[in-house]
Amino acid sequence: MRTRLATTLSGMSHAEWRDHYSGGQSKAFMADLWPTITAFMLKHTPHMKPWRILDVGCGTGHGTALLGSMLRHGAFQAEVTGVTIESKMVAEAQVEFPWCEFITVAPDLADFDEQYDLVIASHVLEHVEKPLAFVRALQSMAMDGVIIYAPYYEQADALVPGHLHSFTNEDLLAFGAGQATYEIIRPLKWGGDTFILELPGTAPNE
Repeated sequence: MRTRLATTLSGMSHAEWRDHYSGGQSKAFMADLWPTITAFMLKHTPHMKPWRILDVGCGTGHGTALLGSMLRHGAFQAEVTGVTIESKMVAEAQVEFPWCEFITVAPDLADFDEQYDLVIASHVLEHVEKPLAFVRALQSMAMDGVIIYAPYYEQADALVPGHLHSFTNEDLLAFGAGQATYEIIRPLKWGGDTFILELPGTAPNE
């Protein structure tokens, strides 16, 4: 484990998400992940060009677009796709951020069988009903790895509206942290501890 200081699939409606966040939080969360994403890509780049990256639970698409923009002007070749259950968000994001692809999916991803080099889930896991099954679904879509970013030890009796779980060290071990890399950070846009967990993908590597 390393430590450093540093949307949603359910809960808010489209209008609430747009009015409350206006993309700022999604972009801040993606910026938090940038060092982890680039380190991961550097580690796998020799046999991984061009990259296909999936951002699960992309909400209004602002975080996805930020990642896509940064990768468009860097050393990596990457196509970035965002998925969410809100079809209206997908339609708006596709118009606003045409350099990324956006797709509507079912909450449990059951109708989505695409494969990507890297799958990212930023502040999504706390919103799903069955986190462990969701993690395994993410891994099944990833050929090289999954990066998960979520609250860590959120106060269980005072969860943020829309959050269904408070993740502990035991949860991280169940997800696979015992054989993977993770770190605990306290980002400016959250105010509490969060974890970033890297897990291996289980999809066949083409």
